[in-house]
Amino acid sequence: MKIRICILSLALCFLALPVLAQEVTTTSEDALPDAGWTPEHPLYFLEQLVENLDIWFSFQADVRAEKVLKYADEKLAELKLLAETKQTRTEERSQQLIEKALGIQDKYQKRIELEIAKAEKTGIDISALRAKITEGFLRHGEVLTKVFSQVPENAKEAIGKVIDSSNVKYQVQLQKFDEPQKKALEDKLEQRVRVMEDLQLQQQNKGEDDKIQVQQRVNQQEKVGNTNDAETTDDTEITDDTETTDSFGNSGTKGSDSAQNGNGQSQKK
Repeated sequence: MKIRICILSLALCFLALPVLAQEVTTTSEDALPDAGWTPEHPLYFLEQLVENLDIWFSFQADVRAEKVLKYADEKLAELKLLAETKQTRTEERSQQLIEKALGIQDKYQKRIELEIAKAEKTGIDISALRAKITEGFLRHGEVLTKVFSQVPENAKEAIGKVIDSSNVKYQVQLQKFDEPQKKALEDKLEQRVRVMEDLQLQQQNKGEDDKIQVQQRVNQQEKVGNTNDAETTDDTEITDDTETTDSFGNSGTKGSDSAQNGNGQSQKK
């Protein structure tokens, strides 16, 4: 009975493959596949199961590499959607979901490198696949850079690490081409690389400006605090010279009382 249930489950998963694992061509940072289910969906684990089965039943490394790239793009689309709709949930919940999608996407990136290395060892021509993957790594960096300002503050550190990782992977794959192919690919992607670098520089400068503004506010608060302390000290000194009334109903300033006491003692003598 258990065997029949397992077979039926596998059959249902394969029937779902055409829907959940449809072929998508991604040629720029904006040409991402449909996000489909995000980590927020209660059946998200089924989507993960289908993706893993699809990869597992692909017996050629180059085919696996291409499929993993497709799924990495899909995780990127999920992350982008989560960042754009963060207002619909708490910041803590948004951070959890974004980091979950980001973790899976980062895992797929590493798997891509592994599979393309295996494919290279088989001796087949993988230049077209490598070009597609190289552009894919650039795309990942582009999209993550664009959504960086939209994610919760606590998720930015993780996003930044994957951006750096994507950029490194892009450069590593680029260096594996011979000089004419490398030059052609660099020329093709030059504008996109420049735009991404400019955006990253803007975000870095904004981060520095934010730090300066925070420090200025702290300095201002400290200045106000010091001013209040000085005013409190002045008020205390003034109070020492104010009129006082003793238990016998006599009134006068402390300074006057001291003088009077001095005069009284003189008169007694």
